[in-house]
Amino acid sequence: MLLCKQGRLLTALEGDGELAARVCAELETLAIKDGTPQLRIRLVDDASANGFEYRAEDGDPVGVDVRCRVPEGVVSHLPEPLARFLNWNYLAPRDKVAKNFIYDVFDHLCQVVQLRLGQSYLHASAFCKRGRGVALVAEGGVGKTTSVLKFVLEGGWSYLGDDLVALDEDGTLWRTPKRMQIYGYNLEGQAALQQRLLADRTPADRLSWAWHRRRGGHRVRRRVAAADLLGADAIADSATVSDVIYLERGTGDAFSCEPVSADALAQRAAETLLDELAPLAELIEARAAVILPGAEEFLERTKGVLSRGMANATTRRVTIPAAATPDALYEYLCAELA
Repeated sequence: MLLCKQGRLLTALEGDGELAARVCAELETLAIKDGTPQLRIRLVDDASANGFEYRAEDGDPVGVDVRCRVPEGVVSHLPEPLARFLNWNYLAPRDKVAKNFIYDVFDHLCQVVQLRLGQSYLHASAFCKRGRGVALVAEGGVGKTTSVLKFVLEGGWSYLGDDLVALDEDGTLWRTPKRMQIYGYNLEGQAALQQRLLADRTPADRLSWAWHRRRGGHRVRRRVAAADLLGADAIADSATVSDVIYLERGTGDAFSCEPVSADALAQRAAETLLDELAPLAELIEARAAVILPGAEEFLERTKGVLSRGMANATTRRVTIPAAATPDALYEYLCAELA
């Protein structure tokens, strides 16, 4: 059994199959030895399952049995090196299933349970320095991942999270175990970042990256532990949130910044989170698990936790020119946070 601590939420993961082992390898970055979990997940390889199937039992802890079909089809029978080469993520079939478990099951279950504890995920990149925590909230592709990389590698900040971080109602940002997912577009014009990502990878890995970039560069990506990419000394566990910035692309030719209330930003962040945790909205609609709230209740509870968590932070919205480069966005944000 592995115990994974994300702020106020302690999750126990159990299972003796290969999938459980691969999931534990990802979650072990926030593993602790002892504690009483609020969420207990039992993961079983099951060839008869239709994708991921789970049955939840409300209680203390919430118990969830997850059955998962092991990979099938042509790719699953290829030699693993070839299967990796053909995958946009450079993942073997079983690693791909473990990744999908994190995105399609684990994140959803954690969000539902941690709302009961006064904590919520925030779809953001976050970093900190001397206890000051900054969260960049945005939809995918706006620039938050490249920004957090530059703040850490060029600005001397410490990494807290990318894609999902946790925010509790007392205003503490918490790191989550989720690996970074670096896309080809994150590295455009960023030679130093590309060198850092690819330098220690095998020749076959780098060749696969180049091949997929030529085929359709917007999709190629690599999942990597933040400590492996940035160095263990550049990783923080938590910080008090001081600044929350909502990033959005505009149509103008100049950056703009305006203050927004914590309530308004929390509402937008809650809506973004529900979109990003797809297919959570569909699961809520179907009430596929007894622990899932209705969509309106989910949004209200998420908004409430995030609003309380942001209450003492400076909250604002930055509109980014359509043609702005990652370097220009980084320079602008540096000035905003000075």
